[in-house]
Amino acid sequence: MNAEYTFTLHAKPTFEELFIERGLNTFNREHGQSPPIELAAFIHTDDGHVCGGVMGEVEWGWLYVDLLWVDPTRRGHGDGAALMASIEAVARAQGAKHCWLATTSFQALPFYQHIGYSVFGQVADRPPGHSYYFVQKRDLASIPGPLPVTDDADLDAVNVVRRGLTQHNAGQGVISDGERLAVFLEDSEGALHGGLIAATYWGWLDVQSMWVRESLRGQGYGKQLLHHAEAEAVRRGCPFAFVDVGSFQGLGFFQACGYSTFGTLTDRPPGHSTHFMRKAL
Repeated sequence: MNAEYTFTLHAKPTFEELFIERGLNTFNREHGQSPPIELAAFIHTDDGHVCGGVMGEVEWGWLYVDLLWVDPTRRGHGDGAALMASIEAVARAQGAKHCWLATTSFQALPFYQHIGYSVFGQVADRPPGHSYYFVQKRDLASIPGPLPVTDDADLDAVNVVRRGLTQHNAGQGVISDGERLAVFLEDSEGALHGGLIAATYWGWLDVQSMWVRESLRGQGYGKQLLHHAEAEAVRRGCPFAFVDVGSFQGLGFFQACGYSTFGTLTDRPPGHSTHFMRKAL
């Protein structure tokens, strides 16, 4: 390995992360995959306050739902189902045929199962004392939902949903302890040639994006990026690591680094599979 390259670790997001995301998106486009399309829908009270919302993105022919929250005073009125039906229908119109998401044993697993989702993967102790479920729904309906969906969500509305979900978790005794983590590969002049973007959350390292310049691949830099991230995660008290990776991306790389598959989504993206992998650090 060439000694002129160094690795720098950052605990807070920086503009360099955009460089890494751009590099990964370019790699994906070379394999026929377009960048994600963000979608969101919200429920408002009569006086205009947000009392529920759902956010996700369409990528690789699938809808991924990142957040769903309904104010406790509105639960049991069908708002959650309306939000999901609305975003699913628009995602279908955008070319997504299926949906996946993650939930926990103290959140909404029965709700998702009631509206047609099934478990395809599970990890224990995420967060400690609970289980983390990965669920999917095949063949999204194309019938328009009752709520408007936007691809340019209002940030204030997004923050209301995030705070609401955080408060719900806290009410179940689970604290949101997420911290950003990024490692960058730089040359002696400070130019970026690769990096890894991740977060530590509920005792796990979540590897979100990873990219190394093509001319440097196969020289061990990727393993060093991952090693630095894992070491920092251990320092933060995380005993496990997680990553989801397409079969056309770095499946063999993560297997060689000790990660094993516990769940798979077939045909994501079409013609390929997405592997959900874990490792004990």
